[in-house]
Parts: sequence; C-alpha cells; structure tokens
Amino acid sequence: MQHINLISVADTVYMKHECNSVIFTKMKQTVNNTAILLNHLL
Repeated sequence: MQHINLISVADTVYMKHECNSVIFTKMKQTVNNTAILLNHLL
C-alpha cells in the first residue's frame, strides 16, 4: 500500500511546483510505473 502514498506525494509536489512541471511529470510517471510493477508483484 506504500506506493499509493508515493503517488499522493508526487501529486502534491507536482501541484506545488508547476514551474518544474516537466521534471515532476516525468518523476510522477516513474512513480506510477513503479506502482504498477508493485501491484503485479503483490
């Protein structure tokens, strides 16, 4: 369930730092991909 918290953190960071939206979008995509992998493993 920890990956869900990471996605929430990524969303919060993205909303607070719109000026760096490209960087945070890439980071969020990486977190989402990690969550998908974790879901398949669990």
